[in-house]
Amino acid sequence: MFCQAVLVLLVSNCILQGTTESTEETSSLEYDINDGLMMIDPSNDEQVMAKFAEFKNIFTREYADAAEEEKRFKIFKDNLIKVQKLNANPNDDAIYGINAFFDLTPEEMRMRTGLRPPQPKT
Repeated sequence: MFCQAVLVLLVSNCILQGTTESTEETSSLEYDINDGLMMIDPSNDEQVMAKFAEFKNIFTREYADAAEEEKRFKIFKDNLIKVQKLNANPNDDAIYGINAFFDLTPEEMRMRTGLRPPQPKT
């Protein structure tokens, strides 16, 4: 169970917290960055870049320079591939998606959360 929790965390903490049914009270202005997530072809940089631009806009990301932005794009793309694989697993009922941590590496996530894998008993 711990390994499963760590895996979820390492995939940039991208579990969506439940789903909600659409009602008449739901605003038509609501936007879900995860719409069409499974339709993106990770080998198509244009499609991935469009989703990355949405991510930067929604989570107000600005990077120091072009090199940092390229690095974050590659991390975003890697996390997208992981999420698509997790969502394609028919034995997993969880829904994974983009969140504010999607441009972070697993190591950066561990540093932010302080979670460490269990150490073997000596």
